[in-house]
This record gives sequence, C-alpha cells and structure tokens, in this order.
Amino acid sequence: TNYNTAMGKYALTFKNTSTGETYSHELEVVSRDFKVQKLTVDPNVEASTRNDEAYAEFRRIFNPVRTESHMEKYGQDTFILPTMGRLTTEFGESRTVNGALTSYRHNGIDIAAPRGAEVVATNTGKVMLAYKLILTGNTIIIDHGEGLFSVYEHLDSLNVEKDQMVERGQLIGKVGSTGFSTGPHLHFMISYYDINLEPGYFIYGESLTKEN
Repeated sequence: TNYNTAMGKYALTFKNTSTGETYSHELEVVSRDFKVQKLTVDPNVEASTRNDEAYAEFRRIFNPVRTESHMEKYGQDTFILPTMGRLTTEFGESRTVNGALTSYRHNGIDIAAPRGAEVVATNTGKVMLAYKLILTGNTIIIDHGEGLFSVYEHLDSLNVEKDQMVERGQLIGKVGSTGFSTGPHLHFMISYYDINLEPGYFIYGESLTKEN
C-alpha cells in the first residue's frame, strides 16, 4: 500500500477462479514516521520547470502510460537497485520548497550519484516511455507486467527507446540533473499502475531510510 491508506485493519478476500474456493486474510496498516525535507531550489530552475506548461505536458504524456500493463510478468527475478549512491529523500517524505510546504508527498526515492553514473533496469520489462519532460527531465517508464511499473527521472541521457524490451540489470540511462532538480541524482519509483509504492520492499523486503 502507500502513504494515502488510513491506519487500521483490513480484510482481504481471495477467490480461486478455477475451483471457486474463497479465503480471507486480515492485515493491519500501521503508522510510519515520515520525515519532512527542507529543499532550496534556484528560483530560475523552479520557474522554468514547475509551471503550467510543464504540468500540462506531464499530464498529457506521463500520466496515461501507467494505465495499462502486460497481463503476465515479463521476468521472474527479484528487483534490484538501479544505481548506487546516497539516499537523500525517502519514500513518503513531505517537502518545503524555498520555504513553502508542498501539497504532495515524495512518491519514490532519490539516490544522489555522480553525473554520468550508470542507471540499470530494476527488472525485465518493456520501455513504455523514454522522453525528456520539462518537469522530470529525461524520464523512463518500464512495464514489468501484472500492473508493476518502474520510473527513472532526471536522467542525463537515455540509452533506450519506447517499446524496447530490456533485461534486469541492463543499462538504460545515466544519472543527471534534468528537469526540476537541485543536483545529479536518480528519482526512482515503483508503482502498481499509478499507485506509488515503497521501492525498498521490492528490493530489500523493507522500507529504505537514511538510517538503514
């Protein structure tokens, strides 16, 4: 689940479509102490990348991509970290930008790394977007099947094209600072369709924090 789910116990019911048998499972959503990050951005960068044109382009090009997914998994391996570096922003953090609190939470993780560092596919899949957007810079979206997607933003360069099949660990781009960015880093996301999820659970089985 993600940061928008209210705390509490939830009953899930599953049905075997072959036998008709059903069974239930109860899970509990517990609290998490999300951090607040204070971000200072060059006003010129903010003005040129966070504006009506940038948001309209993002809605038109980025948003529709994660609405349809291949019915079956493209790969069976576990997910891997797409680049090595320092975790600078956790999943779910709130932010102030130049003193103003944003209305959204951070929907992935930020990994600070040198410009030009290699970025690889977190798992096998099909490239659904490889495009330079005003807001997120050079951006890649990969469909891994069964509704799972990975997203890579602010890249310095793109090494793949739309509709290309990529293997787990294959080079897809280089770390950069394109779009709304304060320095070279990779903004990395994993989602179920357009519901953003904690990437750490897919890679390490736990949330990724600055402490661990």
